[in-house]
Amino acid sequence: MEVCKIEIDFPVLVDIDLDIQIELDKILKKICDRNVLEGQKMWPSSFGSKPTYIPITQAEEKERGIEFDDTIFHIGCSLKCVD
Repeated sequence: MEVCKIEIDFPVLVDIDLDIQIELDKILKKICDRNVLEGQKMWPSSFGSKPTYIPITQAEEKERGIEFDDTIFHIGCSLKCVD
């Protein structure tokens, strides 16, 4: 199965402690390592609350700032070409 996103919805708030975050990171590293072409590197690059608003301009940054949904634990992966 090929996917570009994994979503899990819990019916209640759950605790994602550091040990679980480390295990999730290990699993995601395996997925990333298995799914890149030669000359590419992919890795889990961001962990934390899901951004819901990201300002585009300095004025927006000053007025509103970045906003997050603290009920969503978001993990982002990055990809780059390597020699």
